[in-house]
Formats: sequence, structure tokens, C-alpha cells
Amino acid sequence: MLSIARTTSAFLQQSLWPLPLIVLHMFFLQILNLQNNNIFGLFADSILGNLHALDKLLLINNYITGPFPPLISNCKNLRVADLSSNRLSGTLPLIICPVASVPEVRRLPDNLIIGQIPVTLAQCTRLKTIDLSLNFFRGQIPPSSAG
Repeated sequence: MLSIARTTSAFLQQSLWPLPLIVLHMFFLQILNLQNNNIFGLFADSILGNLHALDKLLLINNYITGPFPPLISNCKNLRVADLSSNRLSGTLPLIICPVASVPEVRRLPDNLIIGQIPVTLAQCTRLKTIDLSLNFFRGQIPPSSAG
């Protein structure tokens, strides 16, 4: 059983996005670390479809585009999701922390996300770290989320 998949920037220098089919069938994969790989293109929700055991998703410092992946809420074991320094755009989904999940870290700084911070963020009671800096949010931080 493979629990960690990691590549280095020397390995991926062009778009391998979406991921090869073999990764999509690693049902027991716990850590997917593809940071600093110059990966570009749209984030395909299909990546998250079969990765039910995924604990950490690290896609830091790439060129991934498109909206924040709504199917991330289907990854019930995903404690850490770090999509920092990409080109994600659009608004955050209302359900960023589903009730049955165990999110602890959500890092999305340095993207192109717009709109307001969802008031449902206050329902993320297990969340220890959230970083939404260097985006284009407007409005106020929801009062129940402010610390």
C-alpha cells in the first residue's frame, strides 16, 4: 500500500495535469505532495474522486488554474489542503469544511480568489489554520470567524 506520493521539481517540468490515471487508482494514498513542480492547467475534480484515504494534499507553488475544487469536501480524511501560490480563481464554495470531515489546515494564499469569505467557515470547528491572504476578497470577515 502506497501512503506517500511525492515528486520534485526536477521530475515534473511540464503539465501532467490532470494526473496520470495510476494516481487516481491509489485508493489508499494518504499524502499527495506535488509542490514546486510547475504544474499548469485546470484543477480536475476527478483527481479527488477516488482518493478517499487522502490525509494531505500539497500542491504549493504551481500554476494550477480554475475554481477552488468543490469535491475537496468529499475527501473526509483530508486534514491538510495547501494550494498556496497557484492561480485558483472564482469564489470559495459555501461548504469548505463538511460536517463529517476532519479539516485542520486550509491554506490558499497567493491565488486569485474573489468574493466574500463564506460565513459557513465558522462551522469549521476543528480547523486550526486557515490562510486566505494575498487574494481578492471583499467585505468583512464574518464575526463568528474573527478571533
